Amino acid sequence: MEKRTWETVYLGKYKGRNIVVLRAHWNLPDEMKYKFPDLIDDYYCGYVRLYPNDYYDTHREEAEEELDVFGGITYDRVGNPTRFELAGGHFIGFDTGHAYQPPFTEETVILECQDLVNQINAKNQEVWEHE
Repeated sequence: MEKRTWETVYLGKYKGRNIVVLRAHWNLPDEMKYKFPDLIDDYYCGYVRLYPNDYYDTHREEAEEELDVFGGITYDRVGNPTRFELAGGHFIGFDTGHAYQPPFTEETVILECQDLVNQINAKNQEVWEHE
């Protein structure tokens, strides 16, 4: 049995940017759940596509430091052959698989992705105004 399964729960656009939300499920044996009760069985990952003219596309360390999402930016990759939904572009994202986290739903992760889009667009605007 595979230890973790993935389900795409949302594919959409917000202000012209692709957003992808995945739901992960750990298929943990009962003895693991008993030994580590704080492990999260289900969690979400949210991803937003960056474009080549985005400030954060070429300033990745700053993206990790400046962008404010739950748990911080935990995914920064150009393409991903294992996830079809993320192929063909540069995506950044976050996950909600942290111990003692507030409850997340598909909707709250979509809202967090939309906020991430707003932050990316605001930084682009700030940089472009000073060029």
